[in-house]
Amino acid sequence: MGRSKDIATSAKGDADYVNVSGDTMTGDLTISSTAGQLKLTDTDGTEQNTTIKQSGGNLFIQARDNTNNSGIVFAGNGGGNYSEHMRINGSGIVTMPKQPVFMVIMTSAPTLTGTSTTTLPWNSEILDIGSNFNTSNYRFTAPANGLYYMHLHLEFHSDSSWTSSTWSYIGDYYVNGTQKTGADFWGHSSKYNLASNAAILELNANDYVDVRARPNNNTLRYSGDSAGAFGNSRWFGYLIG
Repeated sequence: MGRSKDIATSAKGDADYVNVSGDTMTGDLTISSTAGQLKLTDTDGTEQNTTIKQSGGNLFIQARDNTNNSGIVFAGNGGGNYSEHMRINGSGIVTMPKQPVFMVIMTSAPTLTGTSTTTLPWNSEILDIGSNFNTSNYRFTAPANGLYYMHLHLEFHSDSSWTSSTWSYIGDYYVNGTQKTGADFWGHSSKYNLASNAAILELNANDYVDVRARPNNNTLRYSGDSAGAFGNSRWFGYLIG
């Protein structure tokens, strides 16, 4: 085949050559360099469009646009574990099968009275991609730095002592033990009440979130699976970026 610039070296140290155009390569191609990366550039050599890099036990495949900004990044664990982390199909639909997401319920719905603040016992998982929720201490632990969407859907029963002049905290988000949101609620006596609390939380890796309530001398009877009301009170969340 035609000779050109020496671009690769065999394991024996012999120089191998390929033609700049028209040749077909078969078999494995091993590239060894200090940077440990394969770059594909435009024909003028000025723009780096694609980089394949092995570094720190991780594989990175990065596509760039003409302004040299990152376009698409895929990452897989080293050690031969190259499971799919993200896919963009021909219709432009993006799926991320390992994106952290959870939804939990209480199988033994609590009844809260007095003025104490209580952590709600989310002890049963409907789903937990990434295994980041602990049903023993009722905490979600962030696996990575990012913004997380959180949503509480709560159903509870107000007994006859509920008055319109008093309120309760029905479910607040606490991050590492510090309150981040408030959800004041005035209920209706002897009625079932529906309420929600949604928030976007900025979390660092290993920050934990739990949900706490304070009835403020009212009585909060949460609905859960124990009363046959499967998942009527539930908490779900996921990483959004």
